[in-house]
Amino acid sequence: MKYRQIAFSLALFSLAFTICADSAWAQRRGDCRFPVLYEDDGFRGGSLVLQSPVADLHDRGFGDDASSLCVPRGWRVIVYEDTNFRGDALELSGPDSISDLKRQRPGGRDWGDRISSAQVYPPRRRGGGNPPPECDRTAMLFGNDDFGGRRVTLNDSIPDLHRLGVGDQASSLCVPSGWRITIFEDTGYRGDRLVVDGPDSIADLRRDRPGGRSWGDRISSVRVESSFRRDRPVDRRPIDPIDPPGRCDRFPQLFAEDDYRGRSYTLRDSVRDLYDFRFGRNASSLCVPTGWTVTFFEDADYRGRSFQVRGPSDIDDLRRTRWGNWDNRISSARIGIGVSPREPGRVVDPGRGGIPCDRYPVLYRNDDFRGRPLELRQSIPDLHRQGLGDEASSICVPRGWEAILFEDTNYRGNSLRVVGPDSIADLDRERRRGGDWGDSASSVQVRRRR
Repeated sequence: MKYRQIAFSLALFSLAFTICADSAWAQRRGDCRFPVLYEDDGFRGGSLVLQSPVADLHDRGFGDDASSLCVPRGWRVIVYEDTNFRGDALELSGPDSISDLKRQRPGGRDWGDRISSAQVYPPRRRGGGNPPPECDRTAMLFGNDDFGGRRVTLNDSIPDLHRLGVGDQASSLCVPSGWRITIFEDTGYRGDRLVVDGPDSIADLRRDRPGGRSWGDRISSVRVESSFRRDRPVDRRPIDPIDPPGRCDRFPQLFAEDDYRGRSYTLRDSVRDLYDFRFGRNASSLCVPTGWTVTFFEDADYRGRSFQVRGPSDIDDLRRTRWGNWDNRISSARIGIGVSPREPGRVVDPGRGGIPCDRYPVLYRNDDFRGRPLELRQSIPDLHRQGLGDEASSICVPRGWEAILFEDTNYRGNSLRVVGPDSIADLDRERRRGGDWGDSASSVQVRRRR
């Protein structure tokens, strides 16, 4: 009887060993059902199944804690060193697996215990149409699946696709090499989001379920980065202690800790809500380089108390500033007030009123003086003929000029007068005279003032 028990125990041990060995061998071949991160090398320890993107693995108790991973056939995974899909990145296409992220050095570097966020792309359905040739040059949204129906070219970020008649109506998309687009469920770059790095195309946003969910007829805004490169090298040279790391030289930066330490966020454009980037009310120091002017606001959407910093300027402790205590109080930041749109980074003459135009009034397609500009050297009875009818989102009027916007063509309908020097960065939200003038102007009168 005793020998039978020993034999039975040995049989169970052998079976368990075989199952574990087969499982480990399957993981080495990348034969997992879903992408999986493991706490220890050799596909051991605690694990986290990745069925959808995770912007911050720390929230799942797995930040900077992965030592091996498995990617199944048909899946694509991009892991990032920093949260919110930022920093150095490593892309893996299944079937693939890495049993030791430290020693195997995928992509030529040590990835052990360094992954903080992960973008996940499930298998795509077979078949479907092919993207048009234009997709090799620019990102595009399509009204129908298989890249059919109405097309929207994404040359710039669009905070509200409803204004173009395609909000919650896109069914497929394409992104060329070197581009990154982030699609959002809500307007104003809010709600659930999905990052798509080119080259990539999704023939059916509903059936392909990018990021593990249906995106068909759900996209309301899109952010575009045309110069993004996922393999962009990172400068890892030692920092000269004589030159503190907070002294930025190209773009303004915010830092989570004083003395330019901790997590940082680079301001390449105005940001309505820093909470979208996990930096809302989380800045303790900042720097603004030469040629830049930034206005910081206590609340989102450029509201509440504010202060303006003109570079070059470094603030090592926001608790002690000439504007008072601003530590962990910044929620939005506007770039462009007092900066020339033709030469970004060059401050305009303050004698012009600190506005981004100098000779003639200018209308812009997008808010914050971005997008296509239209210089107003004379009155225009029909802005539709200039390609800007019902599409202007910001306006600048220099000293000595005035501009009158009209809701209808031929200078009819409701009107809004703007006397220089003045500028409106968002005709929708600033609501001059209590009205929303975003994408509403159909004609404009301009005249010199004496």
